[in-house]
Amino acid sequence: GLSLSEAHVQRLEESADYFGMSFEPLAYHAVMEAAAKAAASDAQRLRFLLESDGRHWAEAAPVSVTPDVWRYIVSD
Repeated sequence: GLSLSEAHVQRLEESADYFGMSFEPLAYHAVMEAAAKAAASDAQRLRFLLESDGRHWAEAAPVSVTPDVWRYIVSD
């Protein structure tokens, strides 16, 4: 699923309005859902891009996993 989706939509709407850009929440949801389904089963970071003329798309990239416990050795 998409986390914090509604918060992102609100922020995008406000930013698009501020810059005088066209933004359609339904298009956002459709693009992001399609990108999420197309992404590999591993955790992915999705990025929504919006051009000033209203064109939009999403990009996906793997999320690097950070271990819960860090192991290290200190050498003299």
